[in-house]
Amino acid sequence: MDKFKELPLLKKVLIITGFVIVAVILFYPYDEPVYNAHFDSQTGQTAHQNQPQPAAGKTAQNPEGGSFFSRFGNSTGKQVTFFDRGLQMEMGTQTLTAGWEMQHDIYINPQSAVPERYIVEYRGPNGEIIRSLGMENYAQFLGQNFEQTWRTALQNSIRGELQNLSVGNLQRSQTIPRLKSYREAVQQGYPTDPLEVQIRGTRNGQPYEGVFQIIHIQIPEVGGFQQQAGIVATQIVLAPANLLAQTIEKQIEMEQSYIKNPHHDQRTQQIAQANFQRNFQQNQQRINAQSNQFAEQNRQWSENFFGSWNTGSSTGGSGYSSNDQFLDAITGHSTFDDPHTGHQRQIEGHYRYNFTDGMGNYYGTDDPSFDYHSLQGNWQRIEPMRPNN
Repeated sequence: MDKFKELPLLKKVLIITGFVIVAVILFYPYDEPVYNAHFDSQTGQTAHQNQPQPAAGKTAQNPEGGSFFSRFGNSTGKQVTFFDRGLQMEMGTQTLTAGWEMQHDIYINPQSAVPERYIVEYRGPNGEIIRSLGMENYAQFLGQNFEQTWRTALQNSIRGELQNLSVGNLQRSQTIPRLKSYREAVQQGYPTDPLEVQIRGTRNGQPYEGVFQIIHIQIPEVGGFQQQAGIVATQIVLAPANLLAQTIEKQIEMEQSYIKNPHHDQRTQQIAQANFQRNFQQNQQRINAQSNQFAEQNRQWSENFFGSWNTGSSTGGSGYSSNDQFLDAITGHSTFDDPHTGHQRQIEGHYRYNFTDGMGNYYGTDDPSFDYHSLQGNWQRIEPMRPNN
């Protein structure tokens, strides 16, 4: 945590934004399923999809208006559709078990692709409940750890459904590896743990059992910075005590039938990448302006302090002396022969690998595996200047 605080502001922004992108990609892994509905490639809508109608009765607590169920979208029947109210696109379809109904409220931020609301709930004919609140991120540099995250998610998932609650210990799950969502997470290449917590309690005086399911995806490195970080995707399954095993089988059966809309997956990843690039450019411009101002102050100080030294140092052009190198070392800067202006350019930080797009923008990292082709523009490797006297 202390090391993160010491990083330059741009590095912090890239780490946090990069972490969000990893979460989005894992949450929406792009694939090419066979989707039976007919999608419009421009709008992402299916031929049978009706546009949601404006809801009335807007309040501070309910800014979009409408009742709880109209905002969720109550679906009962053989096949149901998941609709993202943020991107105004269908996410996919699923086949429900007879007698079950599904309610959902999903809002993906159209600017960042981050889920701002994600609630999917299934209710069975005998009081069974399956509820998912999506995913949560945790990271050392955010002041959160894995245990805090899953315990908070558990509290939010139960949401007053049970009384006389008893929560067991965290243990490895034998059920989760049967879920398609877990297998997709494993394919992303990050360490992934299937975990669960047994639950007991009462509901309306009736004994209930449940299991809180956790897919824990560990992200050991974020933005080239070693961290204890990860993503926690959770579901809770509750049922009358004698129906829990049967309910879990229904959960697996319905989950296997889910078919994604590839246009929605692709769109969320495009938005996340664009948001990363937008944040990078905005912060790069601001830091460049600060760096230029600081560089000018350093040159003035150099002229005043070392003016009597006969070193051949130059404040512009291609001259770069040992004294200039000394100043860069003590002020935490690197100087480059900027191809955009033809003059020297001081950039904050000392990095082993440095890149520029030839337009005055720079990026530095100590990560040898960093692919500068992932940056937008024509980026090239550039080395800091060395003394020429």
